Amino acid sequence: MKRLIFTILRWWPLWLMLAAVPVLAPAVHHIETNTADVSQWLPDGSQQRKDYDHFVELRGADQVAVVSWPGATLDDERVGKFAKALVENDNEDAPLIKRVKTAPEMMQRLMGEPLNLSEQQARERLHGIFVARFGTSTAMVVELTKASRHRQTDVVDHILTTAREECDLSRDELRLGGNAYEATSVEETSARGVKLFSVLAIVIGVVMALVCFRDLRLTAITLSAAIFSQMLVISIIYYLGDSLNAVTIIVPTLIYVLTVSGAVHLINYYRDAVAEHGTDQAVRRMLKAGWLPCLMAAGSTAIGLASLAVSQIAPVRTFGIYSAMGLIASIVVLLTILPALLRAWPARHGIAAAEAP
Repeated sequence: MKRLIFTILRWWPLWLMLAAVPVLAPAVHHIETNTADVSQWLPDGSQQRKDYDHFVELRGADQVAVVSWPGATLDDERVGKFAKALVENDNEDAPLIKRVKTAPEMMQRLMGEPLNLSEQQARERLHGIFVARFGTSTAMVVELTKASRHRQTDVVDHILTTAREECDLSRDELRLGGNAYEATSVEETSARGVKLFSVLAIVIGVVMALVCFRDLRLTAITLSAAIFSQMLVISIIYYLGDSLNAVTIIVPTLIYVLTVSGAVHLINYYRDAVAEHGTDQAVRRMLKAGWLPCLMAAGSTAIGLASLAVSQIAPVRTFGIYSAMGLIASIVVLLTILPALLRAWPARHGIAAAEAP
């Protein structure tokens, strides 16, 4: 019984790591990105930011989406049908669509009171705005609510769903524009890029660890600590109610790389200890030799990153804060979970000793 309790207490970092995974995994899966919100790049307290906020307060959100398709003309019945369905099918509790302006609607307004323009005059007024300058193609302007600023992806999904269900139009047939669509495209491209570079970072880290360690076990331990640190920083951002902006989107990969770097240093101390004293005392000697250098290196880097918190640019400020928090979390992982992993799956003494000078 005493031995069981001792084992549990000795390996508590592993139990904590396993217990944390179900909490961290949803954050990794559901973390949102907000890479194209222009307002986040305006300095806090600046006149430009005040002017922008005042404009939004008076006129509402400046987010719009422009929608058209081949064959969309003043006589196309699908134009009015699409505009009506777009508003009616909107979420009543948290509406995204403020109103939809179409060329036929604008024609009626120009031909009615008080202007009383003729049909030809009304068409000429709309040319280059709602109707193509050369031709009869038209487009709809979808004005969005203030709440849509952080939900551009939902807006585009709503437009695509309505077009498919009401007008039998696929995404390839639609012609989309406006800052809401641009924001969604930027976020999708950013997300694909981050996934690609994250995979490349993991692959390169694995290859380099294999080359340096020549041991699958030590490579797997290093990779586990780095991925767990990466999940930790994503969870910190998620559970603090924030999202990944254009700068913080690289924080998880940064923490992964820094954790691999720290793990390599500690495991080199561990390999030396194994070669000289065997596996029984290797972890203790590794921590005794390596905790201060790793702590000093990580601490100075975290202080440098945290200094960005004074920036007036929100993405830069959050990058510094979350990078520093993630680096501190990675040091905790390196000094607790990494040693526990090495105790659970120690390196093979014979190989380590043979490689020692």
